[in-house]
This record gives sequence, C-alpha cells and structure tokens, in this order.
Amino acid sequence: MPRPEPEILNPANYPYKVDVPTRFTDLNVAQHVSNTALVQMIEDARARFLIQYGAEFSGENVLMVVTNKVDYLAECFWPAPVEIYVKVSKVGNSSFELYQLAVQEGKAVGLSTLTMVNVKGGRASALTEKLKANLQELL
Repeated sequence: MPRPEPEILNPANYPYKVDVPTRFTDLNVAQHVSNTALVQMIEDARARFLIQYGAEFSGENVLMVVTNKVDYLAECFWPAPVEIYVKVSKVGNSSFELYQLAVQEGKAVGLSTLTMVNVKGGRASALTEKLKANLQELL
C-alpha cells in the first residue's frame, strides 16, 4: 500500500478536530484498538463535524455514505485518546468528499477517504444550500 501524500497526513491542514477517547472494550485480542472501533470513532467525529457545518439528520434529505476507504497506518492503543481531523476535499451538487485523519500521540494511525451523497426520495438530490455553502468555505 503506498503511503498517502505528506500534506494529507499533516493535521495542520485540517480545519476541524475532535478528541475521541479509547475504551477498554475497543481492544482486540492483540491488545490494540480494533479496526472496527477506529472506524466508529471516525464516524462519530464525522457526525459532529456535519452537525456543526449545517447537516440535518431529520427530514426528507438523508446524507448517505457511498464510499469509505480506510487506510490503517499504525497500531492504535488504549487508553490514549485519538484525535480525529476532518477536511473537505471536494464539493459537488449532490455529494462531497472528506478526508478524516486519525492521530494518536502525534502519530497518524488511520486515514478515511469518504464520499457522501444527499438522498431524497431514494435518489441523489442537491445538497442543502446551507450545507453546501459551509462545506465550500472549507475547501
């Protein structure tokens, strides 16, 4: 697996950050935070980011994850928290792309490259003006 570009792994290039605690229950048999738990942390940070920037999780518009590629870059350990950084990489009419960088104790441990689509009535639909404008400001 080729290593992501250095600018993608630099937390200084991300406008949003949330600290997520690790839990003892997140450990796998090898005593590392499991890959599944890391994805859940990334998901939680993404939801917080989206709420802050105007996403609505009720009503007829639904934001749906259509792709999510996760690169596991290093082992993650309990009990140190994980910092999840979020960056918008592209905004379209009905979709947008995010990078989410997971860092623990100064070391990149994971990178999510994700595409979300706004769905209304079972079909792709334009992003709400509020969300689209807020995401474009972060490009």
